[in-house]
Amino acid sequence: MNDVRELDQIQIEIERLHERSQSNKAEIQSHEAVCEERYQNIVNMFQRLEARLDKIDTEVDTIREMATTGRASLKTLLWIGGVTVTTISLLTMILNVFPR
Repeated sequence: MNDVRELDQIQIEIERLHERSQSNKAEIQSHEAVCEERYQNIVNMFQRLEARLDKIDTEVDTIREMATTGRASLKTLLWIGGVTVTTISLLTMILNVFPR
């Protein structure tokens, strides 16, 4: 009779452990679902960030090209201005050297 009580007690403990393991299983599945959603949100955020960085990189390249073009244009304007000033100076000198 004592063995029967002990077996009943063991059966009750096994059932309790089974219930707890089922509860833990459900909690773990819920936690996995939440983590999966969180992970997907992080991946989406990184994809958006990467797209923004690509756009910024493209804009920086455009600005760099504009700056290079602007410097080339400035050099060209300075060169043309130098040639123009030199030509005018030579003409003025020639006109002053040879009076009318």
